[in-house]
Amino acid sequence: MKGFKTNIQELIDHKDFQTVLCSGLNLQLNLIVLKIGESSTMSTAQDTDLVYITESGIGRIQVGSILYEVSAGDLVLIPAGLKYKIMNVDDSHHLRLFSVHATSLQGWIKVEPAILDVATAFLALKPYLGLNV
Repeated sequence: MKGFKTNIQELIDHKDFQTVLCSGLNLQLNLIVLKIGESSTMSTAQDTDLVYITESGIGRIQVGSILYEVSAGDLVLIPAGLKYKIMNVDDSHHLRLFSVHATSLQGWIKVEPAILDVATAFLALKPYLGLNV
């Protein structure tokens, strides 16, 4: 695989529900856009942990029996094996989130705690990248 570079700000206005921004052998970065009043279906984080980073809008992420309120800059970790659902509760804006998860052509791959370091670094760098959060 070659490296990948893009301007995240340009992708934020993407209108599809889920867009794979880049995918390597071990990680995948997606952009999720939920329109006003939209919700995802209840899903299960199968074999990997998932990290969701809210870019804009107001929503809720249900992880197991816990309901998290989310807005710009919030990060939610969904451990492997738990059911989850994402809901846009903003009455005037789309809910936009980035998701990061481990992926493997072999099927299952162990997720290391370093994935949280990636998400933390992303949030710390956002002001320097010129993102509106």
